[in-house]
Amino acid sequence: MAEIIRGNLPGYARRLAPFIGLVLLLTTLLAGCRNNAGAVIPSVWLFNQRFGSPVTSPSDILSGIPSTQECPADAIIQDQCGGGIVFENNWLEGGVILVSALADEDRLLQWKPTLTSTADAGDFSDGRNNVGTFNKRHPASMSCQKKKAGGFKDWYLPSDREMRALMLRYKTVGKFIFDYYWTSSEQTESWGAAIPFPGGGGVSLNKNLPQPVRCIRRPA
Repeated sequence: MAEIIRGNLPGYARRLAPFIGLVLLLTTLLAGCRNNAGAVIPSVWLFNQRFGSPVTSPSDILSGIPSTQECPADAIIQDQCGGGIVFENNWLEGGVILVSALADEDRLLQWKPTLTSTADAGDFSDGRNNVGTFNKRHPASMSCQKKKAGGFKDWYLPSDREMRALMLRYKTVGKFIFDYYWTSSEQTESWGAAIPFPGGGGVSLNKNLPQPVRCIRRPA
């Protein structure tokens, strides 16, 4: 490209041709392409998807405004719908779609301020069943219960297993921080289950520790 430009420039300006060619190349890279929804995905994200980036994703680069359109039954991983981004479309081989919020809750939250047992919080597969945490005594879970991203009101704190699945898609979802994320699953009277980013292996933390929270939902 630089050679073509050089041939069309007058003598003294030919030395600028390589720089003009570089500008055109960078413009092309930044222009990117469009996804299935017609949204422009900059090439910098495509590069990171190929060579790896722990925090960058389409939800980092695009507007970050949650979609108000519900996810269709044939939604695929990475689709932005249902107030967030799809990270599972065949959960436990049951055809269930799981949607992650586009970002963490705006502050670190405790699983529970007191180191006491919580009834009905022992499900490690489906966070919706940990109903014992659906009250103000459980700040992390309650923050998700109050969430209305995209106009949807069925957000919840993921279970241990759901959060592990979410961490496996961290490159798709993005905007995680390097810390331990709460799940809604109780380990013991004093400990709640948490999942580290990056890594995905489970740990137990004192319930009164403020940790990051990422909410999810299941489209009906």
